Amino acid sequence: IKQIVPVISKSFLTKNPWMAVLLKGILERFYVVDESNPMGIKNLIKFINDTDDDINVLIFPEGRLSNNNILMKMFDGPSKISLDTNSDIIPIFLDGPEKSIFSRTKSKLEYFPKITVFFRQAIKVSSFKHIEDQKEKIQSITQKMYDVLCDMNTKIKINNSSTLFQSLIEKYKNSKSKEIIFTDHEKYY
Repeated sequence: IKQIVPVISKSFLTKNPWMAVLLKGILERFYVVDESNPMGIKNLIKFINDTDDDINVLIFPEGRLSNNNILMKMFDGPSKISLDTNSDIIPIFLDGPEKSIFSRTKSKLEYFPKITVFFRQAIKVSSFKHIEDQKEKIQSITQKMYDVLCDMNTKIKINNSSTLFQSLIEKYKNSKSKEIIFTDHEKYY
């Protein structure tokens, strides 16, 4: 079994002594990329290529938490890393973390929400070798990743779908008091 090495792009997390102890207690091994260092990604690529272990690297391509529970713009970093290390990308979609206490959404939060993990077929980096320009190749891989994750998100939402009225009731149950959950877009205040 390959070891998973999470990549932490927020170096300030490890500078906090409590968070550093927590991370070291939970994770056996992790790699911190200093976002202020322009060589951060190159150092990560060197770490992956130089390691003797057979590892999987866990990277969140959006780079930040969503405030509105939708898929955001993806950065090219993960695509560049996969291309330079000749590694395939396995898209993973998490459904449910938006309900956790660590979420930035404005709905009612739970300590232990149900989180479902969905996996998709690997995106083969070798299938992009016909593209000559390196920058265009990286952008194509990023776009493919985004398309796959959007497709996964849509299919999950459709499978969990209910009527419009049921969705409105569900939103009301999960909302905080005094939060506007429905408004008439044509009515101006």
